[in-house]
Amino acid sequence: MKRLVLVFAALLVAGFCEELSGEIQRVWTSADGKTLTGTLEGQGEDWVKLKVKDKIYKLKLDILSQADQDYLKTQAGSKQVVKRKPDAGEQYSWKIVPIDSEGVIGASSSLAFSPSGRPAISYYDRSDQALRYASFDGFNWITETIDSKRDVGTSTSLAFSPSGQPAISYYDLTSKDLKCAMHDGRKWTIQTIDREGDVGKYTSLAYSPSGQPAISYYDLTNGDLKYASFDGRKWTTQTIDREGRVGWFNSLSFSPSGHPAISYHKYPNHLRYASFDGVNWTTEEIDSEGGNLGTDTSLSHGPDGHPAISYSDDTNKDLKYASHDGRKWTTQTIDREGRIGSFTSLAFSPSGPPAISYCDLRVLKYASYDGQEWATQTIDREGHIGGYASLAFSPSGHPGIAYVDKSNGGLKYAHRVIVKKGNSALKSAPGKAEK
Repeated sequence: MKRLVLVFAALLVAGFCEELSGEIQRVWTSADGKTLTGTLEGQGEDWVKLKVKDKIYKLKLDILSQADQDYLKTQAGSKQVVKRKPDAGEQYSWKIVPIDSEGVIGASSSLAFSPSGRPAISYYDRSDQALRYASFDGFNWITETIDSKRDVGTSTSLAFSPSGQPAISYYDLTSKDLKCAMHDGRKWTIQTIDREGDVGKYTSLAYSPSGQPAISYYDLTNGDLKYASFDGRKWTTQTIDREGRVGWFNSLSFSPSGHPAISYHKYPNHLRYASFDGVNWTTEEIDSEGGNLGTDTSLSHGPDGHPAISYSDDTNKDLKYASHDGRKWTTQTIDREGRIGSFTSLAFSPSGPPAISYCDLRVLKYASYDGQEWATQTIDREGHIGGYASLAFSPSGHPGIAYVDKSNGGLKYAHRVIVKKGNSALKSAPGKAEK
C-alpha cells in the first residue's frame, strides 16, 4: 500500500496534513489500475481531496478511474466544494471557446454547472428547429439533439438536480406548449407540462433545495405569469399574476429556505417580483421609474438569502440592478455607457459577490461587484455577439458565459482563467467541441 500511495502522491497538485475526520474508508482506483484506501474530504471542478494514512492530498480528477469519477458525481452534494477566494496577485483573462456552429445555432442559450463542476448549455438550433444540448466531459464539448419533433426548443432554461442530472424547460413553437426534458442518468425523457392555450414562452427552470423542479413561464393567451411545480409524482400549474399583461422576461429562483420567487416584466414599464411564503404568493412592484424598463430580468438569491435582480432599462439603454437587504429594495444603474443592458444574466459567486453578463448592442460585457463597487469589462467584441448571454459560476467560483455569435450563427462559451497564479490557484480550461 505504501508504494501505491507514493504513486498517487507523484501526481498530486498539492498535499498537506489535516486532522482525521472519521469518514468511512473507500478503495480508490487510478486510471492505470492502481488502488489505495482513503476517505473523500472534498472536491472541486477538476480536483478531488482524499485522506490517506492521516494525510490529505489534492489530486487531479482525471487520474482517477472513470468509475471513481462517476461515484464522485453522486457525492458532489455531500462534501463541501471549496469556495475559494482569489489569492493576492492573481490575474485573470477570459478564454473563448466555439461550441457549435453548424447552421444558425445558439439562440435561447442557458448555461449551468453540474454539482461536479462541469459546464453544460441548452440552446435552440434555428436551422433544424430543434432543442440541443452541449456538455463538457472533462476533455471535450459534446453536442446532441434532445427534441426535433416539429419546431421546438426556444426559451430554454437549464438546471441540474442535486444528484447531478440535467433538465431543460422550453417552448414548443408548433403546438404552443410548455415542455420539459429530463435526464435520468441514461436517457432523456420529454413531457408536456402545460398545453392550455399558447403557453411556455420565457421559461425559467430551477430546483428547490429539496430537489424538486419548478418552472415559471408566460401565458401568451391570457397575458399571465404562470408557475409549474413537481411534487415527485406529478406537475401542478397555477397562475401567479394576471393583473394586465404580465410575465414577460421572467426568472425563477429559490431562497435558501426553499421558497420560490420570480422576477418579471409588466407591460409597458414595470419590474415586478412575486414571492411565496409557504402559504400564499405576494406580488410587488420594484421599479417603474422612467420609460420601458424591467425587461430581460434575471433573479438570484445571495448567500445571505436576500434576492437581487438584474434588468434592462430599455428607454435609456442602461443596465440596472435591484437588491433587497431584508427590509427594502434598492435600485441602481450599473452601466450606462452605450446601448447596453439587454440579455442580462445575474449570478452570485460561491464566495458571495454578484456578477452580471449582458449585451452592449453587439458586444458581450461582464459586471462584477467586489463588495464596494461595480467594475465592468468587455469579454468579446469580435463580430455581432453577446445575444442570449447566460452567466453561471462553477462550484469552485469560476464564472462562465454562454452566448450567441450572430455574425457566424454559432454558440460560444467564455470562461475566466487565471493567467497569473497566487499560492493555491487551480486553472480551469474547458476545451474543444465534439459531436
